[in-house]
Amino acid sequence: MKKIFIIFALLYSSYLGAQNRCGASELWEIKAAENHLISLEKKNIETNIQKWISNNSRLKSISNITIPVVFHVLYKNDTENISDEQIISQLDVLNADFNRTNLDAINTESDFLPLAADCEISFCLAQRTPENNPTSGIIRTETSITSFTLYDNRVFSSTEGGDDIWDPSQYLNIYICDLENVLGFASFPGGNPADDGVVIDFENFGTLGTATSPYHKGRTATHEVGHWLNLLHIWGDDNCG
Repeated sequence: MKKIFIIFALLYSSYLGAQNRCGASELWEIKAAENHLISLEKKNIETNIQKWISNNSRLKSISNITIPVVFHVLYKNDTENISDEQIISQLDVLNADFNRTNLDAINTESDFLPLAADCEISFCLAQRTPENNPTSGIIRTETSITSFTLYDNRVFSSTEGGDDIWDPSQYLNIYICDLENVLGFASFPGGNPADDGVVIDFENFGTLGTATSPYHKGRTATHEVGHWLNLLHIWGDDNCG
């Protein structure tokens, strides 16, 4: 967990204005207020992680974990229907950031150097569907919805203008769409499987195509995947000023 946290902390500086532009914590607070059981589940997951770390403190290395990703592209026009190349550019950034092969790793602050490490987590395009059919890992869905919002679960439903989520116990679901008000948001572990995934605005995704400065480095997705892996913001999401 420390390895993943340091990635999250170092990339915060690349994710300008994250406190106002990342919707993950705000959305989680709303969901937790509606159902206190998901907060308990999230705490149980964190407790189990810490127990595992404590029980395996002498374990120097484990096999690299590869997470299959399905990218759901929701588009109303050709611009929003981003290219395969743009999606691959985002996948490349995720792998570089979580394996500490990103070129700007040399800018790591000295205080963080003792913790900075390869997280031993990689991401690949899903190769099989939940029904075990071949897939490219990229699902394109034309929608009549002009834009989605932070509070809009329609993104996860094909009957409401989005695309049905794939089994989140087997895949990381990343949605790319026209997203209002925030750069992106993600679910935390312990929540509803029906909306377990990451949602990113199409203009803040990957490093080419529609990716727009200053959010054209693929770090929005890196940041949100950090939440998906149970990380809070580096200030702990308290109002510390």
